[in-house]
Amino acid sequence: MFNEYEGLFNFVDTYIMEVKAEIDTHKDVESNLWRKTVEEKERLAQQLADKSDNFKKHTNNVRNEIQKYIDNPNNVLQGYYEVQSIEDLVYNENTGGYEHSKSLASDGKGSTYLQFAKNKIVFKRPDGTPKINALKFDKLENEYYKFEDGFGQSILITKDNVFLNYYHTPNSKGVFTKKTSYLVTSGFNFLK
Repeated sequence: MFNEYEGLFNFVDTYIMEVKAEIDTHKDVESNLWRKTVEEKERLAQQLADKSDNFKKHTNNVRNEIQKYIDNPNNVLQGYYEVQSIEDLVYNENTGGYEHSKSLASDGKGSTYLQFAKNKIVFKRPDGTPKINALKFDKLENEYYKFEDGFGQSILITKDNVFLNYYHTPNSKGVFTKKTSYLVTSGFNFLK
């Protein structure tokens, strides 16, 4: 069960790195403590206290971020959708538009699909294993249903369209540098 949700929230990876850094700091202090002067020991104790406070703050941030997906789950679109083709596009700063990068076609039933559930979305591309992201409904915006995943990406879908546009990797200006368009075999089933 854990493996299925291992990649669900990207901020958990940051949390794990913080845990490892904290453990390494404690190991370093313990192994060298007997060599330190009283002043050095006091300084190290203060550093550990500061790191512990930062660690608690970071843990609370992770908890709050995860809570957003629990409090505001995807209750608009659920279901399993076969995908006919996928087009990857890259943002061109000069033209202000997206340009074709790569196309992928489905390689038979089940090789390419999208699956929407309450708190997650599963992407399966023909060239890789299924990718699971956290998912929450954000808002209805300019006739688009806007969703957000656990990686800070945006997903836009219209009621009458069989395309899902997945915008990812925003730059420092907030412009999404990549876009993926999924063509599904039928329209999306909105619950609202």
